[in-house]
Amino acid sequence: MSFFSVKKTTASAFRSTARPLWIVWTILLALAACAASKMDYATIDQGITSGKRASSPSVEVIGDRAAFERLVTEIHSDRLPPAPLPDIDFQQWWAVFISLGEKPSAGYRLKIAEVTRAKETVRVKIETAAPSPGDLQAAVMTAPFALIKIKKEPAVKKVALIDADNNVIGEYAVPVETPGPND
Repeated sequence: MSFFSVKKTTASAFRSTARPLWIVWTILLALAACAASKMDYATIDQGITSGKRASSPSVEVIGDRAAFERLVTEIHSDRLPPAPLPDIDFQQWWAVFISLGEKPSAGYRLKIAEVTRAKETVRVKIETAAPSPGDLQAAVMTAPFALIKIKKEPAVKKVALIDADNNVIGEYAVPVETPGPND
């Protein structure tokens, strides 16, 4: 066996293994392109209680200034003086109100873990905390909430609320774009 025949065999072996690796990389890149991509968002407000009450977890997607003013007024209806209205450009952003619903005591918390997009759905993943059994907590009704703004993207039709285990808690429609004079 000569040196050249070994070299030829090695090159042939490399070509036969390189082809399947190339196919695997192509498939992985295609899957990555289809996977959820991170979205721009910012927390506007959050707290352990809100004047806007719901019996279960809920989401409200706001696409215009008038609806946003009503929402912020309701969220802060239990505060004096009223909270200043955050400035949002509704041409660029949606406001999204997320509530855990009413809770029987203090000690419950809500945190936005990430916001991603998968096809026509914005996925808002949340982390929650509850008091440990036996912990001393104030016996007061609370309603943990977060108010965020999410960058508008074309073809998004709904917002899904996702728990820490990647289960869908609920899906909510995005408002149809009808620009007004104050948007």
